Amino acid sequence: MAIQTRFAARPQPGRPRRSRSGVIAAALLGALALAGCSAQGGPKGVPGTNVARAALNGGSPQIALRVATGIIAQDPQNTQAHLILGEAYTALGQPIQAAAAFQDALRLDPGSAEADIGLGRLRLGTDPQAAEHLFLQALDVQPQDTVAWNDLGIARDLQGRHADAQAAYQKALGLDPTMQAAQVNLALSLAMSGQGSRGVAMLRPQATAPGATAQLRHDLAAAMAMSGDTAGAERILSADLPPDQVARAIADFQLARAQAGQNAPPPAAAVPLMPAPLTPPQPGPSQPGPSQPGPPQPGTSQPGVPAPLPAGPAAARPTSQNLPPGAPEAQISAAASAGAARSLWAKLSHDMPDLFAGHPPLIQQAEVNGHAVWRLRATGFASTAEAAGFCASLHAHGQSCTVYRG
Repeated sequence: MAIQTRFAARPQPGRPRRSRSGVIAAALLGALALAGCSAQGGPKGVPGTNVARAALNGGSPQIALRVATGIIAQDPQNTQAHLILGEAYTALGQPIQAAAAFQDALRLDPGSAEADIGLGRLRLGTDPQAAEHLFLQALDVQPQDTVAWNDLGIARDLQGRHADAQAAYQKALGLDPTMQAAQVNLALSLAMSGQGSRGVAMLRPQATAPGATAQLRHDLAAAMAMSGDTAGAERILSADLPPDQVARAIADFQLARAQAGQNAPPPAAAVPLMPAPLTPPQPGPSQPGPSQPGPPQPGTSQPGVPAPLPAGPAAARPTSQNLPPGAPEAQISAAASAGAARSLWAKLSHDMPDLFAGHPPLIQQAEVNGHAVWRLRATGFASTAEAAGFCASLHAHGQSCTVYRG
């Protein structure tokens, strides 16, 4: 299933806050806004880091990457350049390189809150408890960091601890009452935890104000759907989306609420998706989500470093026919029709043939709160780690993906 995830860039001095939306698949989350990069902007007197930071904040991570790499070549001890490098790699959907850059920053400055936050965001997808620990480490150093408080809330929501998550969002808002990411997160966390009317009441003034963005309207629709007002959510979404996408989004939101209503995190075999990087594209709530860093895997040599897809030719990968029952599967979508599922598979496999080779599709009909959906899954994975690597590659291309046991 898919649910909406919002992303708000970390505020910069003198810069307006920005937010963007996309859709990810996860059985637990509602629309959560992850705060962005460091507000420091690089040390004064180092024009190179200021240029790299400006490029990153302006939505040009490739330029930031080139500038930061050049700075590090001349000054390998420049902590700010390593942090910018990590943020640029995250924005470009390259989590392994991002984690390595943040680790380099930590080696230079073991107390770097920004590096802990960067690594925590890379851990959110598969180990939200470890991500929570990293955000708490950052708060030990910078207890007034609203970004760390907001991200801490996301980690707790991922664990099904909605009351604790709401306390973290409230802390962020106590420090900065205008922080839109925390406002949206708090409202949707309330909706997930059975307090939909409160969540809707929080979001409605912003979403109905003159000049409100489509993202805010879609957030309101998510809260309304999770509180049971399906008709109202459909009216809002229909202003921006075609009927099939509206139906899919409504089913996604209802499933999110049903899962969250159990007040427990997803099963251990399920891998929730990562939130989006700094400057994702801007799809609606039933389209594929923004570029996302891939989930780290257990057993890697460095915390937060995900395992890549297995090397070797695609033909060497196992197929679903020779894997035992219960083999992991990668769910890509919960579509409104079998035809929509087949069309999405055709597009993705055409665009990424090497990734999809050896992974046959599986389309299954399911019922979610009385609505029929068609789950689209890739099969043929020998291990959960391989399936998670597959999802990580899709995240980097802006497509939602969740690992389940078959």
